[in-house]
Amino acid sequence: MLGFGAIADRHPDVPLSGFAFVREIIMRVCVLKATGKLIEAQSNDAAEYGTLIANAVTAGYSEEDVEEKIVTEAEFKELLKES
Repeated sequence: MLGFGAIADRHPDVPLSGFAFVREIIMRVCVLKATGKLIEAQSNDAAEYGTLIANAVTAGYSEEDVEEKIVTEAEFKELLKES
């Protein structure tokens, strides 16, 4: 699911030989490893890996304490609920 966020998936109304393109929002997030607390997020995977970690370090977090990862829109919504 990397790239532009468009994925091919068979829609129930499309024959087995056909595909429908579904746009899914991809988020790159930075969270605290210990708690999962959301520190920062950028949409559609636009930032290069390491950018959000660097931003967290600039904001005063320790590099060892944060994690940068890609999540789906649903996973991002869960992170927002938890934060």
